[in-house]
Amino acid sequence: MPVTKQSKPEADILFKLYEEQWTQVRHLEDQRATVTNLIVVIASAILGFIVQQGLSIEILPVSLLLIVLGVYGALTSENIMNGFNSV
Repeated sequence: MPVTKQSKPEADILFKLYEEQWTQVRHLEDQRATVTNLIVVIASAILGFIVQQGLSIEILPVSLLLIVLGVYGALTSENIMNGFNSV
């Protein structure tokens, strides 16, 4: 069979595979956006609390929580992008 021409069933199979891959990519992007939005909301609340309380040594644990949240967000985003690249 020539490389440039494909039979109808082969083209249908390839199109179905393409649709499945695109659905997976869309799901991963939606998942990344949801996690990012959640982290932004939590980080905004923490920052609002820090500003309201004022900077002091007592707020250090809350500041560390903000740093941990940022690292978690970066690692989660990287993990999701690795899934995106493997699709």
